[in-house]
Parts: sequence; structure tokens; C-alpha cells
Amino acid sequence: DYNGIPLVCQVEELPKILENLGDKIKLVVTDSQAFSKVNQILPKTMPLTSFSILMARYKGFLSYALEGCAVLSTLEDGDRVYIAEGCSHHRQCGDIGTVKLPRMLEKYTGKKLQFVYSEGKGFLPEEEQKRVKIMIHCGACMLSEKEVESRYQDFLLKKIPICNYGLAMAKMTGILERSIEML
Repeated sequence: DYNGIPLVCQVEELPKILENLGDKIKLVVTDSQAFSKVNQILPKTMPLTSFSILMARYKGFLSYALEGCAVLSTLEDGDRVYIAEGCSHHRQCGDIGTVKLPRMLEKYTGKKLQFVYSEGKGFLPEEEQKRVKIMIHCGACMLSEKEVESRYQDFLLKKIPICNYGLAMAKMTGILERSIEML
């Protein structure tokens, strides 16, 4: 662990932490939803990534997910986007998978897209998989590596691009390169 000390804060507390610690901070890991705000606060020289991007690397599908990011800018009106949530948490107002991410995608593409969702152990049926242009998955922190691999292989074998929440949000906010440069 190289004797690292983690520090957790809210976005609004970040300027004060930067003031106190400055260049002693070696990496900032943010929630994907806060990418844009955190990116504006941090010096450009400070490494920034998200939890779900780290999970993509850890679970071995970062390169596939990066390839999938390129598809986001090619989506057309009526294209079906599959958003998969690995856990079955109780949705809150403004849920990332069913509200924020779809809204961001439509704003980014300027297109009217169709969204298909699943959560927990549920997964898109085989016949439906062929009808989507891309699968965007959560960070998959609650799923085993075997489960994640199985889900991704289903799509990769069908030549359907995959991505995850963090990479998609980094791409749509213009900070994809920054979010992966230290990986």
C-alpha cells in the first residue's frame, strides 16, 4: 500500500483540503457523478479518476470499456442503450443509472435514445441483447469477477460495445484522457 493515507471529503470541502495538503495529494478518486465539479477544482497536474474506472481496470475490462466509449458519439435517434446496475439498491430521486446517465447521454449526443435497464442479478435476455447499440454497466463492485466477465463476454462475443458509468461520464464531460492517464 506504499503507506498511503486515504482522505474522504465532499466536493465542497475539496478546496480547503487542497489548500492544506497541496501537492502532497498523489491521486484523487471521485464518484463519477462529481467528475465535472472535481475537475474544475483540481489543478490539471493532479491525477483524477473515479471508483468505477478503477473497478474496470481491477476487473480486467478497461481496454474494452475504453473502446466502447467511442460509440457514445455515434449514437443516433432511436438507438437502444442498455444500462445495467449490478446491485439492487433502493433507487433515490435522481438515480444515476435511470435518471442522470440517460439525461447526460441525450444531452451529449443531441439524440432521442431508448433506454433498457436491469438491476441486481437480473440481466438483459439474450434476444434483447442483439437490439442494443451499447451496454453501459455500473462499477460492478457488488459482483464477482466471474459474474462481471460473464456479463461482458455475452456482449463482446456479439460485437456489442461495452462501457461503464465512470468512463461514459468522463467521456461526456471531456475528461476521459485525464481520468485514465495514471492507469
